[in-house]
Amino acid sequence: PYLINLYSHTLPKLKVSLSLKNNSVFNQIYKHHLVLGNRQSPTRWFNLLDSHLLNPSPPTGRIGVIGLGSLGQHLTSLLVNQSNITQLNLYSLNQDKLNSFILDLKSANPNQIIHQQKCLEKVFTHSDIVILTFRISNPTQASSTSNIRFQKLFDHVQALWPITRAIRATQYQGRVLVVTNPVDPLSWSTYYLSNLNNSLKPDWTGLSSSQVIGVGLGLDHRRLQTLTNQPLEVIGEHGDNLLLAQYQNPSTLKPYSNQTLLSQVLSY
Repeated sequence: PYLINLYSHTLPKLKVSLSLKNNSVFNQIYKHHLVLGNRQSPTRWFNLLDSHLLNPSPPTGRIGVIGLGSLGQHLTSLLVNQSNITQLNLYSLNQDKLNSFILDLKSANPNQIIHQQKCLEKVFTHSDIVILTFRISNPTQASSTSNIRFQKLFDHVQALWPITRAIRATQYQGRVLVVTNPVDPLSWSTYYLSNLNNSLKPDWTGLSSSQVIGVGLGLDHRRLQTLTNQPLEVIGEHGDNLLLAQYQNPSTLKPYSNQTLLSQVLSY
């Protein structure tokens, strides 16, 4: 009740009274990040809350993949035989290469529905989840950082712009999984750029933060679990600045120093 009351007092003033008395409602608000960044206006907040409460378990059977380099191909090869996937929508700038790859996928599973999409809008229109695995081979604005995952940051952010235009054009309501590195800034950029209009002004009609999932720390944590059975956690960024941590008590983490183990996680 205290948290519910606190949250209601942080909302902008509404013309009608708003009372949140149901814990399950607050749990939905918290679960779907419907606070802070998704609260730019009462209307946006209310629409997000309403959609999540009405449809708490959105469909996930139609998968889109943007970028079919080595990572995208490997991921799609794993997805093609999953029984819970009803449709694959694949997009690549190299359409000839994509066509050949789809022929291989159909040989692996003739029963899977696979579409070669020629525009980004079609990927978002026909997908419940879209996975970003694109990769710029020859960056024009390579960063001078020694952090390998960040060296293509500027080019990858530029590549996000047409993707976020397609998100806005289709009013996409599904999830976006960001796999392309650097995962952390690109996840934020996907969210933020989708909320910019063509004049680069934020209008907050794009994605909510709960629609964007960066596949970074979760991957690092699974690698850690594979390498050791110690009750450790990974914190920080998915990259060279990753840190190991251990529980000081059930609610507090403290740094854990083991450079050998950390190096194994980073190079797994």
